[in-house]
Amino acid sequence: MIFNIAINFISKFWNLISLIIFTPIYIDKLGFKAYGIISLSIVFQGVMSIADAGLTPLITRDLASNVDSKQKKKQILNSFELIYVSLLSLIIILSLLFSRNIVAVFFNHQFENVENFSLIIKIFTIDICSQLLMRFYIGGLQGLECHLTANINYILWGIFRSACVLVVLHYFNGLLYFFLWQAFMSVIFLIILKISIYAKLGGGRAKFVYNKDIFSGIFKSSTLLIGIAIVTGLNAQMDKLFISKRNTVEVIGQYNLASSLSSIVVSLSFVFLVVFLPRFIIFKTKLSSVKFRDLYLISTIVVALFSFTLGANIISDRVQLISNWLHNENNSLEIIKFLSVLTLSFLFMAQTVVPYALALAFGFLKIQLVLGIFSLVLGFLLYWVFNHFLNSMGIAISYLIIQIVFSLVYIYIVNKEFLKFKYGFYVINLILIPGLMAFILSYLIHISMLNFVFESHLGFYVFFIFKNIFSLLINCFFQYFYFLKILKIDLLRLFSKYFK
Repeated sequence: MIFNIAINFISKFWNLISLIIFTPIYIDKLGFKAYGIISLSIVFQGVMSIADAGLTPLITRDLASNVDSKQKKKQILNSFELIYVSLLSLIIILSLLFSRNIVAVFFNHQFENVENFSLIIKIFTIDICSQLLMRFYIGGLQGLECHLTANINYILWGIFRSACVLVVLHYFNGLLYFFLWQAFMSVIFLIILKISIYAKLGGGRAKFVYNKDIFSGIFKSSTLLIGIAIVTGLNAQMDKLFISKRNTVEVIGQYNLASSLSSIVVSLSFVFLVVFLPRFIIFKTKLSSVKFRDLYLISTIVVALFSFTLGANIISDRVQLISNWLHNENNSLEIIKFLSVLTLSFLFMAQTVVPYALALAFGFLKIQLVLGIFSLVLGFLLYWVFNHFLNSMGIAISYLIIQIVFSLVYIYIVNKEFLKFKYGFYVINLILIPGLMAFILSYLIHISMLNFVFESHLGFYVFFIFKNIFSLLINCFFQYFYFLKILKIDLLRLFSKYFK
């Protein structure tokens, strides 16, 4: 069990680890303009992930059933595959036909060799589609409780794809070879994962099967998930699409680097979702409303403490953090401008993790679709107006406004539906006070260290880690005594009760 938890944790954070380690090396070898194109391919991946349409969580759920035989599960997998491969094949065909148009639309003719760059788009489209199908098979393996197989293959794919490409770039330095290697690795591990999942289902020849009953069941259960997947995917990538359309490749890279680094606070919060969701599902029928509110309260405080501590330290130490990470003064200054605003945006998003877990436990998902559509409309208007007056910084500010509005409204609706906390109590005590305390502590330490010069990059990183740990512990003590003395709530007792 401990090994399984560890391998899931490593797998979850592989993208973050590779971002921190390999991004400066890619920029050094390929140049910042080339990295802007790499970051744009990640944006396209986010948009193309809409094609998943909720099929990956559905295959995980359906293959997890203890009722169906292996033969039945194989039929279910075949039917899902037919839908998935059809969607991805359509995307690849469209890419082959319209890659030149994509260059014209998104890059405003910034490249002299259009043919070469349209070829790169075709290659990374194949890479992205292979990754989506890989994740589909990983979802299936997780449904079969083959977590070790799924996670080891995912980690190995990441190592071969992100690390071994440096060997390729040593001999064949260029963006084309970068994407060729990554696409090749994705196809190889796609085949390995496909063989693995069929081996777990008893082997035999894999084939696409049209089963009317299975197909009707898929579409019946996935309608809401498809809507949520499309809206969520567009919301997550709309700011980057606006940046891509109206700015140079260098600005695209700067914005996406800032976005990737600041999104760590959400990644950290979603790790806690793995702990909270099962408890909400189990306790929703077994606990009284008072005890259920206690569970929700302690979960919200935990997420707020961890996310605000990390976010506040990223913002206060943003100059040193980016300078030590990228070693590129010109681009660092531009990234720093985006980093504060985007980190605040993701901090608000992080506060929706516990309400989302609660809504998911009760199947209360329509509100996410409705608010997602509202955010799309609001986002389109804000991005268009703010970008016109404030250029690329206007996109970041618009994203912050959208996250503030979405988070506060979403929290209000979920709270009203299930918990009946006073909204003022919730916002002040569970968000505002932990957040303010985290920023006060972070800036006090930052100011006290202004005259200190770190002799190495490693020295700064060690300081940054210990600063997070120290400020988190101080904030935990403060919140404990504040809740105990002012609100008469013993947080330590609640934590030990629900998270033994």
